[in-house]
Amino acid sequence: MQIIRQTYPNGLKSLSVLSKDTQAVTIMFLVKVGSRYEAVSEQGLAHFLEHTLFKGTSERPSSKQIGMEIESLGGSTNAFTSYDYTGYYIKAPAINFKPTFAILADMFRNSIFAEKELERERGVIIEEIRMYEDRPPSKVAQSWLSNFFRENPLAGDIAGTIESVREIKREQFLGFMEKHYYAENVLIVVSGNIEQGSIEEEISKYCLGIPSRGEKLVSQYQQFEFAEHSGRARNIEIIKEVEQTHVVLGGLALPRDHSQRFALQVANAILGAGFGSRLFQVIRDELGLAYYVYSRISSFTDVGIFQIGMGVDAKRVDEAIAATKKELTAVVEGQFTNDEFNRAKNYLLGNIVTELETSEDVASFYGMQEILEKEQLTIDQLREQILAVTLDDVHEVAGQIFKEENYYTAKLSRG
Repeated sequence: MQIIRQTYPNGLKSLSVLSKDTQAVTIMFLVKVGSRYEAVSEQGLAHFLEHTLFKGTSERPSSKQIGMEIESLGGSTNAFTSYDYTGYYIKAPAINFKPTFAILADMFRNSIFAEKELERERGVIIEEIRMYEDRPPSKVAQSWLSNFFRENPLAGDIAGTIESVREIKREQFLGFMEKHYYAENVLIVVSGNIEQGSIEEEISKYCLGIPSRGEKLVSQYQQFEFAEHSGRARNIEIIKEVEQTHVVLGGLALPRDHSQRFALQVANAILGAGFGSRLFQVIRDELGLAYYVYSRISSFTDVGIFQIGMGVDAKRVDEAIAATKKELTAVVEGQFTNDEFNRAKNYLLGNIVTELETSEDVASFYGMQEILEKEQLTIDQLREQILAVTLDDVHEVAGQIFKEENYYTAKLSRG
């Protein structure tokens, strides 16, 4: 595998991850902007914009034509929006790299935002919001975020609200693109069996016209202070017609680049990642309290959180929360075996392999690091970081994060 970074005259950057071990190629355009960069009046705009770039260009005036061309080349396409970034990609046979690149570049550069298409997609997104509202695990997790982050943009749903999506106008798409989709804020990632010369040729042909901010470039890295007493409630409850009570318990964790992030990943894997984790074994298998239980770490550029979620019988909620806190304390105090410690490491190491099987996965792995992190690690370097984590490292980071004063809960129940 060969990794090549390139910067073009307009400030645009590219990242090539070249490999002869595949016949596929993934072309991905990443923009360092997401929902946390929206004004209150435009909540959901970054996500709505992501949807609309598939809806037609001056050369390819409909989403059907775009889809037909991509699939005629053997390709598939998708996009995603997060709090800190937005991405668009096409995956196709490597032999069709050039026409595939031309389509994605056309979508990125020349979308026309036809009013008729915007109205259609507005309805699609509203139904997407309703879908997640109807899923109790998603609803309670979002409610937890809204309470924890309060006035911070991270509190909002990435898709926005039904009310905010209904109010977004075509001019806002154009203004948002002009403000954020400039060359220095864009990274083009190409992963697969392709020659670097071909990549540079296509970027030079289609992308040097992406506007540059030049000397006017302003950092868009947004920092927010998370004071210990921010007005967030320790416990919130959402009333909804559900059969189970759905619970999220969590708190502040570590940002993306923190030196202890790998130790925290191991601590989280011991706690709640996989069938062999303590929460799965205790909450589900031993106590029979929940069908689903998870523990996850979410890290942003300047802050991180941990969340533990489960669905339990309404009469056993207190028992489930108490059992969860007991397992958190067990990780802090090192009340786990060497087998559990090694299982957690091997679980993470295994995921590195299984989650990087395709050119799409590889593009995401290297691309996200490139736009969001100060240090870019290879797969081997990532393995080394996980293997280097010690029991003392886990004990130290767990003691900082898993403590009573850092616990906030949200419950969704019948009331």
